[in-house]
Amino acid sequence: MGPVNNTQKEFFDDFEKRTGLRPESLELASLEASPSTLSQLELQYPIGQTQLWGLFVFCEKHLFFFSHAADYTICGFKPSDGFESQKEQMLDFARFKNVRAQVRSGKNFFTRLFGPVNQLDLVLTLEDGKQISCLLKTTGKAALVAEKINSCF
Repeated sequence: MGPVNNTQKEFFDDFEKRTGLRPESLELASLEASPSTLSQLELQYPIGQTQLWGLFVFCEKHLFFFSHAADYTICGFKPSDGFESQKEQMLDFARFKNVRAQVRSGKNFFTRLFGPVNQLDLVLTLEDGKQISCLLKTTGKAALVAEKINSCF
């Protein structure tokens, strides 16, 4: 095993200790949603950003979104006025009644031809039946990521 595999193994081991579930694979993606949707997900954007980068952690029939903690520094100095370190965030999708991912498609010819690449619409159904949605931008092929997400539910 090389350094990357050791780091991944350490992450998998730590994740399993924390959740009791062993990750099978990871997908790097950014999540974008309205402030009210983010609040319902109990997530928050890093200061000054409008997307949250993290890992979709696929376990056997279980899915998490995990965003690592980050310290913000500028030229080796930590800004103090209003800047805080980004705290670790984790969303367990088991709390939703249903989760569906679908590849985002354009509404007209131009956007279909040159439109959203590697973008997914993620629709989450809350226990009360209300639906909320997020935009995912994946680093992998959107259709494959959607299939993996949907196979967990």
